[in-house]
Amino acid sequence: MKICFTMTPQKTPFGGGNQFALNLIQYLENHDILITYKLEPDIDAIFIMDPRLLKFNKIDINQIKNFRLKYPNVKVVHRVNDCDKPRNQENVLDPILQETFLINDLTIFVSEWTKNYFPQIPENSFVIHNGCNRNYFYPRFNKQLNPKIKLVTHHWSSNALKGKDIYQQLDDWIADKNFEFIYIGREFPGKAQNAKVIGPFFGLELANHLREADIYISASQYENCPMHIIEGLSCGLPLIYHENIGGGCEIGKMHKQESFATFEELILKINLVVEKYNHYQKNIQFPLLSSNYSNQKYYQLLMDHIT
Repeated sequence: MKICFTMTPQKTPFGGGNQFALNLIQYLENHDILITYKLEPDIDAIFIMDPRLLKFNKIDINQIKNFRLKYPNVKVVHRVNDCDKPRNQENVLDPILQETFLINDLTIFVSEWTKNYFPQIPENSFVIHNGCNRNYFYPRFNKQLNPKIKLVTHHWSSNALKGKDIYQQLDDWIADKNFEFIYIGREFPGKAQNAKVIGPFFGLELANHLREADIYISASQYENCPMHIIEGLSCGLPLIYHENIGGGCEIGKMHKQESFATFEELILKINLVVEKYNHYQKNIQFPLLSSNYSNQKYYQLLMDHIT
């Protein structure tokens, strides 16, 4: 089997979709599936990462439509990991996604939240949550809380919905507390007076920084299936997430972690997790967070629907 991916993945800090592509492509190649990033006559399927032309996504819906006119037997697989909701936009991405649904042979949503977001979905639709590379993201054995408890989060986007208001309040709150707040990203969303801002990092370097922390915080909202909380959990960090995190709620509930709605509630949950730290660590089901777990599901769907 030969599959054309519309996006060429990058080995840099470049969002969850990029990490997904890196992991899945390696898995498929290890199972004797040929991968290309061009619309070549001998491909069996096109794997849509995004139906638009973007920096590293060089094949859009119009190119795919034209290619299918010439090669109608080529299957179209579409992984839907985005929509307009996380950006407070209207009719920017959603209409293109709905157009793409009309030509999909197989549609895979990254969460039930994403699937339920759309009023109409195509046949042969499935949900597979994201997973991360366990060669990098794994827990530290016999981990104990740091004397000064380290809270951590990581984001590559400056979108305000990534948690700007909460992180700014957390930056103020830690000033006279026995806590550190480590923000890993390109820039802090506001003015960091007390937080430690580092990064961005990729792969093992990122994971090493996460493992040094104690509790993972995500104040992000309307995420489809956020990779950052999956990476934090995989490093053995109890998770406290915003109740409006979207598809991330499915991950948080699956691993019996804590959610919050307001900053005041976040502080209560931080103290709760500190008090019952080992309990929340033991709730993390590491095999379900692995990219191998999700990759096996993708591989089986491809075998069932493409061959």
